[in-house]
Amino acid sequence: MIVEDNPINAELLKNYLELAGVRNTLIYSNPLAMIDDLNTINFNLVIMDIQLNEMSGVEAAEIILQNKKFSSVPIIAISGFAFQDEIKETLKTGFFKDYITKPIDRKKFIDIIRRNLL
Repeated sequence: MIVEDNPINAELLKNYLELAGVRNTLIYSNPLAMIDDLNTINFNLVIMDIQLNEMSGVEAAEIILQNKKFSSVPIIAISGFAFQDEIKETLKTGFFKDYITKPIDRKKFIDIIRRNLL
């Protein structure tokens, strides 16, 4: 599942996921809509933009992981913030398995996705 409010970035991420062998990707531009759907959807990986309009990606990730059905699903943070301090702070929350910076390096992205799906 992708939670990204920029439609161009969401489509790019979906294409990269397909290159990594991931199919049937759900895309949400609004984290509140995704949260409303949590009881009716299934997914085994989340790509979460950190800066969303309705709430932060950190808040959305926490809500996903509070649901027992998804408590062990890997969530990958994605953001334009590439400063090491910001990356460390995001990962320190414990909600994210990895962090990808924009612009996205396709090879690195695919490696991270495959590593988190094994």
